[in-house]
Amino acid sequence: MEDLNKHNKISQFRVLFVVVAIILAVVTFIYPDQRTINTYARAILSLLVSVVVGSYAFDRLRDKKWLAGSAYAFVSVLNLLIFIPIVFPSIHF
Repeated sequence: MEDLNKHNKISQFRVLFVVVAIILAVVTFIYPDQRTINTYARAILSLLVSVVVGSYAFDRLRDKKWLAGSAYAFVSVLNLLIFIPIVFPSIHF
């Protein structure tokens, strides 16, 4: 029973992040000319995608599905590499 409750909370967590990510994506399309709003929305969107995909990677690695877990982890790290130059523009990769 605890495992089912834990799974339900993780699903609610992911759905919340996906809803916030959709709202931020809409904000970037509504205000394309406002540089600060667009920059922060893109940074937060990249971070949220990284967190959601990272939680999937953690679940897959915990279930010993190594290929799927590694792919999700790789995508999560790539999203973090997108997040860093948005927030700190003086750092170049």
